Amino acid sequence: MTDVLSRHLQEPSAAPAAAPAPWPSGPGKIRYGGDYNPEQWSRETWVEDISLMQEAGINLVSIGIFSWVLLEPSEGRYEFGWLDELMDLLDGAGIGVDLGTPTAAPPAWFWKKYPQALPVTRDGVRLGGGSRGMASPSSPQYRRAATAIAEQLAVRYGSHPALVMWHVHNEYGAPVSESYDDASVEAFRIWLQKRYGTLDDLNEAWGTTFWGQRYGQWDEIDAPRTSASVTNQTQRLDFRRFTSEYDIANVLQDVWGFASDLVEVCSIQDHHRDAFGTEHLCQFHWRKQRFSRHTDQRRPIYKSTPHLLNGGVK
Repeated sequence: MTDVLSRHLQEPSAAPAAAPAPWPSGPGKIRYGGDYNPEQWSRETWVEDISLMQEAGINLVSIGIFSWVLLEPSEGRYEFGWLDELMDLLDGAGIGVDLGTPTAAPPAWFWKKYPQALPVTRDGVRLGGGSRGMASPSSPQYRRAATAIAEQLAVRYGSHPALVMWHVHNEYGAPVSESYDDASVEAFRIWLQKRYGTLDDLNEAWGTTFWGQRYGQWDEIDAPRTSASVTNQTQRLDFRRFTSEYDIANVLQDVWGFASDLVEVCSIQDHHRDAFGTEHLCQFHWRKQRFSRHTDQRRPIYKSTPHLLNGGVK
């Protein structure tokens, strides 16, 4: 018998392992759940779903993310009865709610009344409705309508006991980040004036003497649309910069503006004030990039870039 083994046998037995720590509870507990779209199903299915959630240990669901038309079936007319019932059912089952602002899916009535809010591609094609994330980020009509529905939700549900956090918008910059509509062009010109100050400085930076592109008035500048040949590359770069900054500004306005308004108009619990989430910030797709299968040996290299970009968007 070796000395090491002998010493080991003579040592007293180790103390019993400590009992595992209890699962966190209360407002700060670990949340487990996912997106839930019960408006697509009958009330009977809701009851069954919630029962199954309890069996699975689910304690948080995101709801209302694409429910704008059900909450506001026509402009300024709100119907919250179904959501009231759902919030109460979830609360009774001990399941918290991450309540979405449904601003990623404007209703058909909005597009009929405000077709100018539809995004325009670089080729000049105005996209149709019927999808999600389909609004020009520069549209004042969209901003007003989105603010109105968000305020209504804040007033009605800010103090609801089921509310744990707010899901503000959905997938900023996806599928539409750049839009070439009139409102975007106007916003781009304002952005350029702030960036360069004078047209002389802009012309110098863009090298507009080449091909006779020189500008004499701000309203002569357009977005870098598809043209007969190569478009000014600095103009395209600036439009990308403008779009990125505008998208991020919208995020900050939505999240912090909404948070401030919510605290002002509602008597909400303290732990709600900092609980705001946005998904897929500025067109960097966590879910697709992180969980797709790496069948191509080059794919990990491609996937690493958006992961790094995500880490830098703060």
